[in-house]
Amino acid sequence: MRLAISMPVLAAGLAIAGAAADAARAQMMNQMGAMGQGMMMGTQPSASSAYGAGVDGARFPTAQERYAAKIVALRQKMQKLTQQDGGQLSAEHKASLQRELDGVNRSFGIKPAAG
Repeated sequence: MRLAISMPVLAAGLAIAGAAADAARAQMMNQMGAMGQGMMMGTQPSASSAYGAGVDGARFPTAQERYAAKIVALRQKMQKLTQQDGGQLSAEHKASLQRELDGVNRSFGIKPAAG
């Protein structure tokens, strides 16, 4: 049985994932503080047609960081598409984003919530 996640739930989930990415970035920055101020991590990955394609183990060493980076890139894509659609996602874009989110979740072994 396929569970469909509504766009408000997707947006809330992406906001939470973005907050997790921000927290992970802050933790890394705190850890890097001892190494010197000159070493700065980049900001959020930029959205592209192959969102999250540049997410690798060297740049994001843990699965949690790689997942958060992919979710951030997907959220950026959602924002871009929302803007292109005049402020509200088209049904086609919603379905496309849902498929992409399902693929990311599947690749990280995350199962849809029941209910």
